[in-house]
Amino acid sequence: MFDTQAVQRFYFFDSLFSKPPSPIKKINSMKLKNLFSALLLISLFTLTLSAQCSITDVFAEAYNCNDQGQIFVDIEFDIDNPGASNQFTINGNGTSYGTFEYGQTFYTVGPFIPNCDLEYEFVITDVDDNECSGFYVFNDVLCCEEGECAITTLDFGPNPVCVDGLIVTEWLIDGENLSEVGFDIFINNVFETYVEWNNDAWYDFDIEDPGTVVFTIKVCDNDNEDCCIEWELENPCYDGNEECSISEVAVEQQDCNDNGFAFFHLTFEYDNVGDDNQFTVVGNGNDYGTFEYGADFYEIGPIESNCDLELEFIVTDVNLNECSEYAGYGPLCCDENTACSISEASVEQQECIDGVAFF
Repeated sequence: MFDTQAVQRFYFFDSLFSKPPSPIKKINSMKLKNLFSALLLISLFTLTLSAQCSITDVFAEAYNCNDQGQIFVDIEFDIDNPGASNQFTINGNGTSYGTFEYGQTFYTVGPFIPNCDLEYEFVITDVDDNECSGFYVFNDVLCCEEGECAITTLDFGPNPVCVDGLIVTEWLIDGENLSEVGFDIFINNVFETYVEWNNDAWYDFDIEDPGTVVFTIKVCDNDNEDCCIEWELENPCYDGNEECSISEVAVEQQDCNDNGFAFFHLTFEYDNVGDDNQFTVVGNGNDYGTFEYGADFYEIGPIESNCDLELEFIVTDVNLNECSEYAGYGPLCCDENTACSISEASVEQQECIDGVAFF
């Protein structure tokens, strides 16, 4: 807008020099007239600049995600000389967030589901003057998607020591996007114990001697069985002079199926087994597979009924072939019409006690 009083002052000063000047004052009067014209133009230009719309210091801040995976964003800015309608728009990334009136401390837009791959911008534009605009771009990603669970830290405090057959130390377990319920602990892939969530990430639990030179500790988030970390460590309880032993091998037949086959449940005791923590089961020329120590029993089969064949089940450590034991089983006979028979009965005398013999 032009200052009318400034224009009037210009004409007033101009009238002072409108009369024909004397030859002596002619040059000076022209200089003064040009000077006043220049001052007037500068004044008008300054007034025009000071009246222009200006949006500055735009800032935006995002809320935390709600339960629906949506967010709100607060926006604030400074405004000078807004347009006649006293309104502005907020746009960004091809989205219009609406038209608002100037005068509030801040403005809230949303809710909306953020795109985790998008760099969000918010542009403020005066309704009457499209060139009166300012913007803010988020440096951080706006995202409500939960990241994948990951256990990133598995460590111990003091070096593990062996105390009465237990591996003793403190364990540091931490990660990202954990359930904060607790952790399941596995030793050589066999469940050992469960520990409840601890905010300081340190856990105090002992491990029963697995009997191997090295052992693998695996920690899994209790609420996410696929979120695990593994670490192989030396066993402080391992005594290299102790021999591997497999004993008390036993099998129990399960019911025959309609096709004349049956499974067997195999159990046994073991100690100081090989580093791989595995064993094989064979018998009668059949390889029934390789298994890991630690299960309550192992299912063998299916084995076909043969009323004339004595079955054998040989358990052998994978690393230590001399560490082996077996169990025999009378013929597997699924024929219901087969007569009952008792064979190979034997007795063995035990030691005498007070002149009495036991068999």
